[in-house]
Amino acid sequence: MLTIRDILQIKAIEGIKLVAGSAGIDHQISIVNIIENPDVFDWLASNELLLSTGYIFKDSE
Repeated sequence: MLTIRDILQIKAIEGIKLVAGSAGIDHQISIVNIIENPDVFDWLASNELLLSTGYIFKDSE
């Protein structure tokens, strides 16, 4: 399985930024999901990597 640290080293997605959760950088990823809907948080699974453009957070500081 891949870890967050592994994902950050993939050249094809160079420039990706970890904005929170650096203490869990060595956690394993079991599933990847793309979120653009704030209601998705009710459906999260353990070890899930969430990717977002951040659009759903545009009005939140």
